[in-house]
Amino acid sequence: MDNFKHIVVLDLEGKNEITEISSVILDTNLAVVSSIQLFVKNHFVRNYDFNSYVNHKYGKFLMNHKFFRECRSLNHQMNVFDAWINSFIDTRYCIFLTCGNWDLGRHIPKQFPKYGLEIPHYFKRYVNIKDVFYNLEGV
Repeated sequence: MDNFKHIVVLDLEGKNEITEISSVILDTNLAVVSSIQLFVKNHFVRNYDFNSYVNHKYGKFLMNHKFFRECRSLNHQMNVFDAWINSFIDTRYCIFLTCGNWDLGRHIPKQFPKYGLEIPHYFKRYVNIKDVFYNLEGV
């Protein structure tokens, strides 16, 4: 395995479709290099259901207006994400960190083909922190 120079913490939000991509790049000393938060407009969910979901999830944090103002298609937001990550690090030497297998193990492989997106090579290397914790603590 490569010698990793960066850890990229990734969290996806969404019920049936991705609605938010949040990520932070850390160096190996755990110093923050950069962070990003992208909102995604779903195209395979009825507008009423999508708007209700967003208002329920983000309205309680008074972020629903920001969400609707900044949301773009998954294809657009993945182009933004790819440009962002590649402007800060060499993705051959990073590892992603997730809290569970849902983000990169299940949801990306399920959703990207629907949008005609290829899964970036860097999304294929990740560590599920829940597995690490289980292996260390047995819980």
